[in-house]
Amino acid sequence: MAALVRMLLESVVAVGCLAGCVAAFGQPFASSYMILALLVFSLTFPGNSPHGTSPAAVAREVLTDWILIVGLLPSSWACSSCWDGPRA
Repeated sequence: MAALVRMLLESVVAVGCLAGCVAAFGQPFASSYMILALLVFSLTFPGNSPHGTSPAAVAREVLTDWILIVGLLPSSWACSSCWDGPRA
């Protein structure tokens, strides 16, 4: 059971943060957010244990993972602007 929680924890927290931000800004959870949530989940599942043991090594790994995920945010915007169709 602990192994399952360890595998799911990072993914669930990341997707939960996305859902919380969408709700906090009063936006509908549209298809572009669903795609972003699936990308984030697939990148973060299964969670892995840190390679380093020092707090700085763990922080560096977490920061690197989040930079990769934040780098995907423009893809969500690009998907939503493509699906909106041509602007008049």
